[in-house]
Amino acid sequence: MNTRPAVLLLSVGVAACSVSSPTSPRGAAGPDAALSAEPAATGPLRVIVQRPIRDRSGSGVPSVDDRTLVAVLQPDRAVWLASARLDTDAALSLAAAMAASLREAPPAAKSDVTLSVASSMLPPEVSGRRVIDGGRWRWIGRTGTGPATRCHMSLDDADGRTLARLTMDTAAARALMQSLNLTIRTSPARLTGAAVMEHEP
Repeated sequence: MNTRPAVLLLSVGVAACSVSSPTSPRGAAGPDAALSAEPAATGPLRVIVQRPIRDRSGSGVPSVDDRTLVAVLQPDRAVWLASARLDTDAALSLAAAMAASLREAPPAAKSDVTLSVASSMLPPEVSGRRVIDGGRWRWIGRTGTGPATRCHMSLDDADGRTLARLTMDTAAARALMQSLNLTIRTSPARLTGAAVMEHEP
């Protein structure tokens, strides 16, 4: 069995995660969700799906979070723009919502991903990021027709307010959906190694 965590990279660039021993310590889970202090995005973006995640605290103490991470990375700036950690039920629900919406969506020739801030009511900045307690990714749906079809997800806070919006073409959305399903169903956290997040998302 391949025991490495499944990773989805959209666009091209250098991998941002490495794999460590499955015996890494657990506990002290990272934030539910977070936004970069400067989430404005230019250039190609990556969407990464990872389970589990090994966090590295400011004091260097490691811990493993068994949830599934969905994070947007801007390789040009080496910045995690937005992220949320989903428990298994939430990840399966997100993948199911995507599947229902994408079932009859037209194909796309390439992967295109953009991120925009959707609210001026953001959490305070702490150490270069904004932590969102109770934050989660929510599937919105798709707009447009033919080659102009775009798919949308939002990063919401615990009160359901949309803080950021992720927009993708259907190729990127289908790749994300497939990676979610693969990661959840074939990479149970207790059996996999953990990705080291150099900048904790």
